[in-house]
Amino acid sequence: MKAKEQIKEFLEPDKFWDILGIKSQEDFINKIITKGRFHKNVPEKIKNDYKIVERLLFFSYYNYPIIDEAFGKLTRIFEASINLKIEELKIEKKGFESLNSKIKRLEKYSSNELHKEWLHSKNLRNTFAHHKAGRLMGIILINTFKHIINMINSVFLTKNEILELENSLKLIKQKTNHLEEGLFIMEYKGKSFLIWSIIAYTSIIKNGIEKSFWVFHPVYQRKTIEKISDFPNPFLLNLKKIKINPNGFIAEVIESKEIIKIQKTDNKTNQEKYFEHKFQMRNIDLKLKENYWFFLESELKKGVSEFIYNYTWE
Repeated sequence: MKAKEQIKEFLEPDKFWDILGIKSQEDFINKIITKGRFHKNVPEKIKNDYKIVERLLFFSYYNYPIIDEAFGKLTRIFEASINLKIEELKIEKKGFESLNSKIKRLEKYSSNELHKEWLHSKNLRNTFAHHKAGRLMGIILINTFKHIINMINSVFLTKNEILELENSLKLIKQKTNHLEEGLFIMEYKGKSFLIWSIIAYTSIIKNGIEKSFWVFHPVYQRKTIEKISDFPNPFLLNLKKIKINPNGFIAEVIESKEIIKIQKTDNKTNQEKYFEHKFQMRNIDLKLKENYWFFLESELKKGVSEFIYNYTWE
């Protein structure tokens, strides 16, 4: 094959992107490529390594399976970050040592929760370090890129910085534990929604401004729930300027600057709707309920990862 013909072949967009609804290279870049976001204490070596991941993601436009190669490279950058952190802390080396052992030696410089996340990232690294012929995970990895970037950033935080981030969430949850279950009216986008639970999942305070990621669970309005799509979608919102009161709060949606208002309701009609909601939950097929909560948990993890990626490493 002549070089010009081979170049043309290699630069032909992979048809699989059409199936996924990606209609142009610009659309692909906006939806698929995850740019590196790193705080000032992440070493330049790591930042430069991630530029290779960005380029691998770019070339997956021409060959879909390269996504897996990009993710495999990212998990190896996580491992390199652990090694650099050990060097930075001047922890004595023990000859050959597994990644699991290295992470455990960093436990006292971390927190219990974050240490568990590092060990989970280690499992992902192991999966991609030992390639199985024909294995392709592809697009399902895309949401996990931001999570691993967050993990790399976290490796280069001090223990005080880690605990400060975790305490920020604990503090806002203490202030809003009266909202985790009840009955509330949410005014949002010019409409009113009946909500039965409001929970903060992550929070940061930066330059004196507190930002947080919230989940608002609506009361079911359908008479029968027979499939996952029958469940009402929860509201997943990034908020700031929260003013909490005993009956609710007022806040601003970060991206749109819209104001949302939450107010407790004792309205009898609303209480009847909530009673019907709880009745539905008790009688939904167990397998359907499990599948829904699995789906919801996945969406919440994605929301948390995106919030941390977008607002913690600015």
